Amino acid sequence: MAARKAVVVTLLNSAPFLRTTLIVPKSLVSELKLQVGQVVTLWFGQLQQSVRILMDDLRREYRQVIWLSDDVVKALNCPIGKTLSIRVEDNRLRIGPIVGILANVRTQKNAPSGMQEPVFIKLLAAAESQHAFAYLFTPRDVNFTAHNVKGYVWSEKSGWSSVQAPLPDVIYDQLISRKFANSELVKQFQRQIDTLSTIPYFNPSFFDKWEVHQWLYGENAVQSYLPQTSRYESISFAALFLNNHQYVYVKPVNGSLGKGIIRIDKDTSGSFHYQIKSKTGIDKEGNAATAHDVFSALHKRLIAGDYIVQQGLHLATYQGRPFDIRILTQKDHAGKWRRTKSFCRIAQEGDITSNLATGGYALPVAKVLEESIRSKDMIKKIQKDLSSLIRTAPEVIEHSSGLLLGELGFDVGVDVRGNVWLIEVNARPWKKPTTEQGSMEIVNQSFTRPIQYAIYLAGF
Repeated sequence: MAARKAVVVTLLNSAPFLRTTLIVPKSLVSELKLQVGQVVTLWFGQLQQSVRILMDDLRREYRQVIWLSDDVVKALNCPIGKTLSIRVEDNRLRIGPIVGILANVRTQKNAPSGMQEPVFIKLLAAAESQHAFAYLFTPRDVNFTAHNVKGYVWSEKSGWSSVQAPLPDVIYDQLISRKFANSELVKQFQRQIDTLSTIPYFNPSFFDKWEVHQWLYGENAVQSYLPQTSRYESISFAALFLNNHQYVYVKPVNGSLGKGIIRIDKDTSGSFHYQIKSKTGIDKEGNAATAHDVFSALHKRLIAGDYIVQQGLHLATYQGRPFDIRILTQKDHAGKWRRTKSFCRIAQEGDITSNLATGGYALPVAKVLEESIRSKDMIKKIQKDLSSLIRTAPEVIEHSSGLLLGELGFDVGVDVRGNVWLIEVNARPWKKPTTEQGSMEIVNQSFTRPIQYAIYLAGF
């Protein structure tokens, strides 16, 4: 049987006395080029079962329905009543797709809860709208021997419920804790998935800022957008770097949400002031007479981790506050990179970054550029540079990293001269499920596109 286009169908139970059978409407028998009485291998995710094809030619109103016998439903953990797709492929019949959303699921009363819950609901609703079966799961929920998973599904009518489901056709990683993502539990899970080799797994890791810089610096089309950056190796080298700039940022290579970032400024007298950012704001600050003294004071902290030193940028300001531009790029239903949304993040007064998590706020890009840049020609140049950067950078990162990626977040700065700078790349960008000022259509698209890409990877 050659591969053919998937057909959308609803799954129902057949009569209780039937065994190992799949009843297919007459029109679909012809469309899928099946034969009555034929025995085929039916796959649902990573589970399979031999079934005999029977034909229903009486109920014309059920042209997009297939009936599975109870033993097949049980063997494959099929969700009866769901609308999915069926296709013939490589001498097998597949129902799906199944999308597994990997997360560190926190539960309350046996139901997912916490800050990610609205995100999970949006993703599962997007899967339903695309005729995919999606569930939420953690590495602890997987039984590799039985190819089964304990997953969580969402229904608008009944809320959360747990299900037994097959290992999926594709995995979408939504782990947001670096600590958990780097745990032995997750690493072991990833090794076992790798041994299967049949399950595409996208956005499988966080990025190291230094690695990302090296990937991008090797591409001429992107190089000019990168601030001067170096790995922290010694007091003397970092001091030399600082003396060449008005101010610098020192960033943990595996940090997020701005936590642990240090800003060092040179004042008019030639001395230096530094600020260290915590998760909620400025945690510590101090002064030093020379660049060498600054890094002597910080050295114990810096050698205990892994840091980069990055050129500070004289960013354009909106109402006196610096801003950057967050751009979300995602792959679509054809596996092509698309810009899904972009917005400006305005820094909280007195903060050294513009993270929304620490009090910054979001505004439309056009509004901020119009009020802060004013020159129409400069705005056109900025928009052109943004398009060029976002068109090239995702492909460079994916190629250089060797990772399967479906979405990336870019933090882009615009300086007072209108130059565009790529400040940071996020491997697992946070997608807010609501919006106060933007378009809900775009918000919904940001959740639908990863599901569409997952369906593409699954072959449906």
